[in-house]
Amino acid sequence: MSLLKFVFYSLVAYLVIRMVVRIFFTPKRPQQNPFSNPNQNQNRSQTYSNSESLEKPKFTIEAESVDYEVIEEKDEKK
Repeated sequence: MSLLKFVFYSLVAYLVIRMVVRIFFTPKRPQQNPFSNPNQNQNRSQTYSNSESLEKPKFTIEAESVDYEVIEEKDEKK
């Protein structure tokens, strides 16, 4: 039983330490000056165009009529 406690507490300690390290010791990205890199604007426009292309539908389906069915819920309160 003490071996199971040891394994359990070791696992909990590992997970807690891992969480603390991820929260407090994450590598910081260096701050970039927006005027220093002219390629950054090109990257932004490419990212923007990529996101636009993802939003556009691949197929356009045109229909003359739409078939639908109305489902009425019965009132069961009496």
